Amino acid sequence: MITTKELDLLDGSFNKDGESLLNERILRVFELAKADDSDILCPDSIDCQIRGDDNYYLELTREYEPVSCHLGILLGIGEIFQTRKIDICGYTDREGCETCGYGSRYGYTLKIMPE
Repeated sequence: MITTKELDLLDGSFNKDGESLLNERILRVFELAKADDSDILCPDSIDCQIRGDDNYYLELTREYEPVSCHLGILLGIGEIFQTRKIDICGYTDREGCETCGYGSRYGYTLKIMPE
């Protein structure tokens, strides 16, 4: 599995547009999936944390509609973290404005564990 140091380098390194390289790699997984299936919904927010159990927790959310999740996406994220042990450990379902949905967040959290 990717080490904390390697993750810090990815998450702390930025491309020319100021975007985290980790986020860029994760979004690339979604873009590749979208090339095969135009209905794929990509996240507009990515948050990666390491918690007390030494696993990574990756929250993928977007406004208005849930982020897509299928095997190809999970395998692509597993390649980034160098593991196949990934669980969906929570769903995000925050409603926004009653009339327009502004401020809503939908998605899921992945628990990424070492092999």
